[in-house]
This record gives sequence, structure tokens and C-alpha cells, in this order.
Amino acid sequence: MDKTAPTARVAEIVTFRLVAGSTAEAFVDAARATEPLLQAQPGFLRRRLTRGADGLWTDFVEWCDLPAAHAAAEAVMQAPVFAPFMAMIEGPSVTLRHDAVALEMD
Repeated sequence: MDKTAPTARVAEIVTFRLVAGSTAEAFVDAARATEPLLQAQPGFLRRRLTRGADGLWTDFVEWCDLPAAHAAAEAVMQAPVFAPFMAMIEGPSVTLRHDAVALEMD
């Protein structure tokens, strides 16, 4: 595969802060608990969760295409396993975007 060619792949990039009182360790544990459900979603490719020195978190999920990303969002938001993860995210701090993957490099 030409790794410089644009693809239909989509990066779902969500940035946010944790609610007061949430610990990084508890949040990462809650994120881990969502892995089986995310991995079972059609079109799921990979996920990275990062935390900046300023406390801003980024959840980076790559999907095969935008329809897969949208379908997965609907499915996982209704799943009870996602509730603890979502409860630790400060709602007003959330930004979400879907970007086309233009370059892939391992």
C-alpha cells in the first residue's frame, strides 16, 4: 500500500479534561474496560489515549471510514460499559472532530 495516498480512513479526535476528583489511573482503567466493545465495532482500526502535561486528554480512534465512526459512536454511547468512562469526562471541555487520514507511518 502506498502510505502517502489518501484513504477513506478517518481519525476521530476527541480532546477533553477530566471532572474534578477523577484520577488518571481510574480513568485509564475505565478506558481499558471499553476496549472489547470498541474492538468489536465494524471498521475499528486502532486507538490511542494520551494525556498532556496541562491535563488535556486526547482520545484518538482510527476507523475505516466515516460511516463506521458514526455507527460505532451510536452503539458505544448506549453501552453500560461506557458509562464509567463517560462519567469522568468534563462535558463542556469536549471537542470532537473527524479528519481524513492523509498519511500513515509506522
